[in-house]
This record gives sequence, C-alpha cells and structure tokens, in this order.
Amino acid sequence: MTSNSGTGSHLPALSLLEVFKSLGLLTEKPADKIPHDVDLKYIIAMKLTNPQIAESLGASKTTVDIVQAVELTANLLDSYSETGRVEYLHEADRMYTRTVQRLPADIRQEVILRSAAALTYFHHEAAVALRIKRGEQFLQEEVVEYLLRRGSDSLIYEGLLKRDGIWSPGLAAGFRVRQALWDLEDDVRDLEEDKRTIGANVLLLFTNSTYDIGNLASSLLNQARQLEIPNPLLEAIEDQYELTSSALA
Repeated sequence: MTSNSGTGSHLPALSLLEVFKSLGLLTEKPADKIPHDVDLKYIIAMKLTNPQIAESLGASKTTVDIVQAVELTANLLDSYSETGRVEYLHEADRMYTRTVQRLPADIRQEVILRSAAALTYFHHEAAVALRIKRGEQFLQEEVVEYLLRRGSDSLIYEGLLKRDGIWSPGLAAGFRVRQALWDLEDDVRDLEEDKRTIGANVLLLFTNSTYDIGNLASSLLNQARQLEIPNPLLEAIEDQYELTSSALA
C-alpha cells in the first residue's frame, strides 16, 4: 500500500487475493456453467444501486464514485465465488487497491478494517453452499443470518459516508436490510440456475415447502421501519420491498 501524500504514514495492504487464499476460497476448477449475471457490463448496468442511494443522502461526487467502486468490487467477488474464474478475483483486487489508495489515511484505515470483516462472508457462503449440496436443512435463524451477512459490505458504505458527515445509528443496518431484500428478489430470478450450480440461494435453504419466504421479506421491511435511518434510504428499502414482493408472488 502506498503512503498517503502529506502524512507519510504507511498502512497495511489488504490483498483480496491473499484474503481468499487464507480463507481457503481459491477454486481449483472453474464452474462449467457460467451464470448470466456475473459479466462486468451486466453488473454495471443492473446491479449497482448504492451509488444512487449515497447521492440521495447528500454524498459528494467523490464519495459516490468510491461507493460505486466498492459495490462493483463486491459484485466481482460474487462473480468469482459463483464461477471460480480467477480473472474476476484479479479485477476485484485491482479495483479495490486503486479505490483504497484514493482515500485519506484515516478513512482508508477504517475502510480496510471494515473490508477485512466483510470478506469473512465468503467463507460463510462456501459453508452454506456445501450444506445445500449435502441436502441439509436450515433453521429459520440460519436463513436470516445468511441473508443479512450477504450485505456485509454495508459497513464499508457507512464508513465512506461518514467522510461527508452522513451518519445515523441505523445507517449500516438500513443498507444491509435493503441488500437482503434485493438478494431475495435476485434469488427468485436465479433459482433454477442456482439449483444446477449448487449456488447458495436463500430459497434452497429450506426443504419445507410451507415456509413462507414472503414473511421474511415483510419482517425485513418492518425492521427497517423501526431503524433510525435517513428517509431516502428508507424509501429505497420500501421500493425494493415492492419489487421483491412482486417477484415472490
């Protein structure tokens, strides 16, 4: 990691490649079937939603751009975990390094620490996928935990928004809930594909067909309404709930 100009301080580098190695997440054989939604152009066009929320919350253009880069990095890591194609991991590593180097030293260190915590999600995801492959059944609490952990990068967005003086007690939780609702909608679309590739899909965590996944979406919305979060984020959560409910119908 290069030093921040004007401070002379040196902060430890966080190589995403090395993190995936240390977590035992490097795939030896890429998947035979490549999901349709892992391509970089598709991600940029369809999956990047947090920059618009950050802008609506009053973030500066610089912060919005960094939020976009972080969310793109997270999606590229998802693409790697779904396909095993190392080019996605290398591109995520390059983008993350460039993005972190743009930050002031104090924000940079906080983002690195939050990123390290968020990356443990992929270890959890691998364990969930293995249990699905074995045909194990999940408790409702485990489903909720898995779904909310998919939004672990929410802590990073909270840290970035702080640089613009944007913060509330429920901000990170609000981002996490919205991501959970988005992932539910995405999992409905990808269910058949995930069945073939043994992906970690929330709808595959229950073998009990009477489980009402819609109740989970409703409880997430109710949780968000009890949080102290800025109204633009709450509106984004409610809009996402409507989209998710339509997909589940």
